[in-house]
Amino acid sequence: YYRFRADIEEPARQRGLTVDEALEAMTGSPGFVGFVLLQAREGVTIQRAGESGDKGTHISGVGSFVLWGVEALLAIGAAAGLAFSRASEPFCERCKLWYGGHQGIALGSPDKADVRAVIAALDVRDVQRAVGALGAPKEDARSQLTLRRCTRCEEHEPLLSYQVVMRLKKKPQTRTRYRTLLRPMEATALLEAVAARPPAVQAGRPATA
Repeated sequence: YYRFRADIEEPARQRGLTVDEALEAMTGSPGFVGFVLLQAREGVTIQRAGESGDKGTHISGVGSFVLWGVEALLAIGAAAGLAFSRASEPFCERCKLWYGGHQGIALGSPDKADVRAVIAALDVRDVQRAVGALGAPKEDARSQLTLRRCTRCEEHEPLLSYQVVMRLKKKPQTRTRYRTLLRPMEATALLEAVAARPPAVQAGRPATA
């Protein structure tokens, strides 16, 4: 709009008019409204990538307003999507930092019965029982517990995710089955329970006496 005003200022002056007077003479409205009406009257040409010259579809009048409305909705949708994506990320209010990436802490069985048992334990905040119900991963599938935490303080609430990963040898497919924020003491108890697991179970081998 400002570039347009600068472009027509001299031609309008030569006719003894201001920019707004010139716009009002052409469209019936001065200022930005007049500019929009003039743009709509002149229209917009839509071209494919690589097209030039007179090729393309010319849209003017009401069609211009429809096109601009669609563009505005797309821009608003993209901005809202980015904002929602960022807002859904865990954030430490104390440190004013976004949490770090997923930290894998334990592997387990992908079997439905084991997954249900883990989820049932997490529902009642019994992290020790949840770790005990994990079972052992399989050759081409597993479940996993991951934590996302603030990288600066210990007083935040870590985000625990429980996921099932299938087709490890091909194209892994990950499905998040459970997410919850843990109190600091619950996170500590969870890590202690994981540390107490037999290494063979974590690796997917039968535990031995």
